[in-house]
Order: sequence, then structure tokens, then C-alpha cells
Amino acid sequence: MLALITIGLPAAGKTTFALAQAGFDDLNLDACREAVSGDASNQDATTAAVALRDDRLAAAVAAGRPVVISDTNLVPTHRRELVERLRAAGYDVRFVVLETPYETCLARNAARARMVPEHAMARMAGVLAAHPPEACALALGVELLRVSGVTPAA
Repeated sequence: MLALITIGLPAAGKTTFALAQAGFDDLNLDACREAVSGDASNQDATTAAVALRDDRLAAAVAAGRPVVISDTNLVPTHRRELVERLRAAGYDVRFVVLETPYETCLARNAARARMVPEHAMARMAGVLAAHPPEACALALGVELLRVSGVTPAA
């Protein structure tokens, strides 16, 4: 079974990429936050959202379905934890880096109904720059795929 872990800023096209993966279950924390609290941006619901994502992962494993973890996945410790859990469940894991320019992410984000504050976008860009996915992929023995040009559907 294949598991894809997206890495990218908000509005980089992670959800669009995930939805284009036919036959894959998208295990997205914002969607899980929405399911448990009615608000995808409710960070207080993260613990419950992670539990729901874990339940959905268990269902995908039981059914033998491939998965996409379509979150930002900017922090190396989170990436490592995901890789370890997915491998333990029998998945072949790959990182998918969404190479969308920062300015494009800002413009897309500004057009969204649920915007990430610009200061948070800048902080996340700094985290990504400080912790490049290549180093984590090399350390974990994970293949890294680069994707550019993902444009959200209108």
C-alpha cells in the first residue's frame, strides 16, 4: 500500500493534489477538525481530530486502501512520527513537496473564505526553510517527489 505525505504551505495545492489521487483516502486534519468541532480552523479540536484521523487510517489499513496525509507537515518530528506509524501499518511512504511560490500561496490564501493570517504564513515559510524536506527524506529513507503547477479548481 502507498502513503503520500504532502509538505507545503497553506494554499500550495495540497488538498487539490490529494483529491486528484484516485482511490486514495485523504486523511486531512482540517477536515477532521471540521468533522469533530464544526470548524476546520479550531486548533482546540486538534487532539480529537488526530484521534479521528487515526480511526480513518485504521479503516484504510483494514480495507487495503492507499492514503494521502494532505496537511502542511512542516515539522520534521511530525513527519518522522507519520512515517513510522505508516510503515508500521504496512505502507510504502513517499513525501510529496508542493513547490508553489510563497507569493502564489499568499494570493490564493487571500482569496479564501478561511484565511491563514499573513504572519502565520510567514512563520510557516520560515519553518519550511529551516527544515527542508530533503534532509528528513534522506534521514528516513523516504522517496521525495516534487510537484509544481497544482492549481485549485475554480
